[in-house]
Amino acid sequence: MEEYYEDGAKLSLENGTGIIRFLKNPETDDMDFEAICVFTPLSDKVVKISGMLGKMTRARLRLLFKVLLYKGWPVVYAHRLQGRKLPMGKMMEDGDFACWWRVDLKAIQKEGHE
Repeated sequence: MEEYYEDGAKLSLENGTGIIRFLKNPETDDMDFEAICVFTPLSDKVVKISGMLGKMTRARLRLLFKVLLYKGWPVVYAHRLQGRKLPMGKMMEDGDFACWWRVDLKAIQKEGHE
């Protein structure tokens, strides 16, 4: 398990199961979490995020995107519940990922939205 911390957000990432937990109290070693999602690598450059549940704050999303880019996935496809948005993402209108959000992490990094 890997842990990452930044700007009041902390996440744990389990490579074997693909589970990412957003920890409740980033200041402690407590593993209670407030949000969770699952990641599935689709290729060496693309990762899929699904099962996003709980308090998914902007700070947590920023940390998630930084970690995914650090791990080598510059493109993210994410599924959100109906009516939920994904900041910095673009809703795909057709194709295999219709109704999924696409996030180009390198473009975000270049624009300074990290």
